Amino acid sequence: MYERDSAPAVSSTSRSRGISVVIPTFRAEGHIASCLGSLAAQTLSPDLFEIIIVLNGPRDGTGAVIDEFARRNPHLRVRRLTVNKAGVSRARNLGIAAARQEFTTFVDDDDTVSPTFLSSLLAYAGEHVIPIANIADVADGGEPDHDNKVNEQLRAWAGQRARPEKLPRAMGFNAAKLIPTRVAQEVAYDGTLSSGEDIVFFMSLLAHHPFVFQVVAPDDQAIYYRTVRPNSVSRREMTFSFAVEDRVRVIARLDALMERCPPDRQGVAAALMRAQAGVIRRFLDARPDHRGDALRNIREQGLANFPYDVLNRGLARTLAVSYCFVPYVDTSAIVAAKRIRAAGDIVDVIYNAMDSVRGTDKETTRISAELIDQALPIHSPSSFGNWAAIRDFCMRGMSAIQSRRPPEGYERLYSRVVWPASHFLAALYKVRHPEVVWTAEFSDPVSRDVHGLERTSPLTDDELLRELLAAARKAGADLPMPDNMYAAAENIAYALADELVFTNENQRDYMLSYCPPALAETARLKARVDPHPSLPAEFYTASPATLDDLPADTVNLAYFGTFYATRGLTEVVDAIARLEDDTRKQVRLHVFTGNAEEISEQVRTAQLDDVIVVRPYRPYLQFLNLTTAFDCLLVNDAKTGSSHSVNPYLPSKWSDYMGSGTPVWGLVEPGSPLSREPLTYATPTGDVDAAAELLLRLVAAKVPPAG
Repeated sequence: MYERDSAPAVSSTSRSRGISVVIPTFRAEGHIASCLGSLAAQTLSPDLFEIIIVLNGPRDGTGAVIDEFARRNPHLRVRRLTVNKAGVSRARNLGIAAARQEFTTFVDDDDTVSPTFLSSLLAYAGEHVIPIANIADVADGGEPDHDNKVNEQLRAWAGQRARPEKLPRAMGFNAAKLIPTRVAQEVAYDGTLSSGEDIVFFMSLLAHHPFVFQVVAPDDQAIYYRTVRPNSVSRREMTFSFAVEDRVRVIARLDALMERCPPDRQGVAAALMRAQAGVIRRFLDARPDHRGDALRNIREQGLANFPYDVLNRGLARTLAVSYCFVPYVDTSAIVAAKRIRAAGDIVDVIYNAMDSVRGTDKETTRISAELIDQALPIHSPSSFGNWAAIRDFCMRGMSAIQSRRPPEGYERLYSRVVWPASHFLAALYKVRHPEVVWTAEFSDPVSRDVHGLERTSPLTDDELLRELLAAARKAGADLPMPDNMYAAAENIAYALADELVFTNENQRDYMLSYCPPALAETARLKARVDPHPSLPAEFYTASPATLDDLPADTVNLAYFGTFYATRGLTEVVDAIARLEDDTRKQVRLHVFTGNAEEISEQVRTAQLDDVIVVRPYRPYLQFLNLTTAFDCLLVNDAKTGSSHSVNPYLPSKWSDYMGSGTPVWGLVEPGSPLSREPLTYATPTGDVDAAAELLLRLVAAKVPPAG
């Protein structure tokens, strides 16, 4: 029976037992006859399969070949359909929609199948079972080659069922499988993809309909003969369009599917994404000048799970030691990631697994992901000041580094504290690899707290401490055996690092004022000041955050941080309280803080709930987005006037605010690092009059006068 251009809708109840063979074809006049001939030779009864051939694109003699085949094989059910616009996905979708049998398989117009191909697949078929045959590659009329990477995986599971994660290569092509037609009709091929649509199709199947593969047994002799031609994907010219742009589009689809997949299926999507990223890597190995363009293309997709480590594998020449690192929710982790991004070098990162003391925010990994080769978690007890835990981190860390570092070693070493363990491990690596150039950064004073008091934690006279101290003395630092871990973290870094980074001049001067004078002189010679970097504008729109209460006719101020109704931003709160009622109604202070419910109750008790809106902290990228939504952002200095000769603290929030483009109001101490930054507005800490005057100016600028 032969049908032409007839594709009536088929209900699920009217499908017959058997197979619909869908063949999308495009200018196949010279080779489709072999494909059709192999189907005519099937051992499966003709009553149990139909052949659906879908022509797409410009016409040639293919239709005539099909007509002749149907004439010579009247016992076969042959259906010829046409789509007017070229596109293999469109052709497959039409074929699937027209399928009348319970199961569907795809055969390309230049491929052939063994005589038992259909009968073997049908024998194994089931609602949640996708049978898969062996594949042989046939190149330029040569003998079939059964030794390919797909068959390597299939042989291990011959005659058995396997979950898709066991056969990731089987997810990467259309052929040689049998799919329930009902399921296939629920998942369309993506016609916007130039290649890789088969990978996305099968991952879509898995995301919505869990299945297992059934690998045919060797005795079945079910073989799909895949013709390898010059324009086959495996031989296609590695252009930027194909190797990067097309692969990124496929990864974007897989990334979206991964987010919707149950956890037990996400590994399959991840494996497929890594395979696609491998194509990009091979292209960049041959054309490293395109790396910047490739990264821009990836960024434009805003992918949450792109496997950058595939692109970066083996390229790191810098080791970064950050005891706390993304995705852990900690300011120091985020700043370290921002530093890596700003430096622009591919790095290996070593950090501590801090699940016992910190939550995680997966999205923060996007800050530095494109520059990470290996991220090595160390499973040691998390501690800020316990020497035994720090020593354990150092020993485990050195073992991990030695087993994973590149053969030629690292050229550069970067470490950063707030958490002192970072500098101790970096110092140990520097001692054992003196050729590396070590940059040690201090975010804040380590051995002095915010009140100017010495922070102490005891040390143990052990091999690690003696090794570091001996190296410091050899470098010219006349250091006695220390008894304070925090001071040791500073002094050993001063002695051994090649470069020291401070976030502001006050911090540098203050920290060097209380260390041994000779060491301070040495440290000053290799010190530089580098404030925390701001992220590019794209991060401020990467994770949109919604607000349900942001009146357009009101001056909306925002503060992010620790807040107490009776002793937080008191100059601003008191200034708002002084305003006339009509003016006060035009000001709203939005506070994002921890313990939001408790603080809200304090605000109500203080009768400030008409002007102060308390909200919980948001994830970091949402926080960045929120900074763009307000009329003005508030940042305040740490109050150090009674405890420090100079204020050594530059709030890390300032770098985030600065990148937002939103006006910033700083509450500053005279001469503080923040007071020297390009703030939009600045008023002295504790000065209620100045704050009230500024509020009046902000209201006048935002709210037009009545009448």
